[in-house]
Amino acid sequence: PLPKHFSHLETWAERILKTPGKILTEQKLAINKDFEPVTWFDKAAWYRGIADVIKITGRVALAIDWKTGKIIEDGSQLALMAQCIFAHHPEVERIRTEFVWIKEDATTRADFSRTDMVDVWKGILPRVALLEKAHEGASFPPKPGGLCRKWCPVVSCPHHGV
Repeated sequence: PLPKHFSHLETWAERILKTPGKILTEQKLAINKDFEPVTWFDKAAWYRGIADVIKITGRVALAIDWKTGKIIEDGSQLALMAQCIFAHHPEVERIRTEFVWIKEDATTRADFSRTDMVDVWKGILPRVALLEKAHEGASFPPKPGGLCRKWCPVVSCPHHGV
């Protein structure tokens, strides 16, 4: 059993432990622009992600990312983690990825097969192109966010203190 102050997480730990398979924790995974596996600090690394828990059972994997903030429905991070796992574990053909929202005792999940990834990248690459263009031109227009009021140190921003 987990210590008392972590007892609310016991069901999540049991879920991971109850099935056979290899458990990996805090995995730092990176891929290059060709979606091939590279090491975390490799200069060719194009995307890096950290998986809190990966469980591999033959050709199937489960990837869990523990979240302590409010629920945000955006599966891009889950898709990127799936791509990293497919790259680093060629035996894996299907992956269930999940955000586990600790405070809400809830999950957001997305399932991927290796063949799904072409279509997934069709949705992600246009966003990547916009980010690359902004980086090349050093153009990062300010936009308001939850940190503007108290935490952002950029006082010249029109959203500072708003």
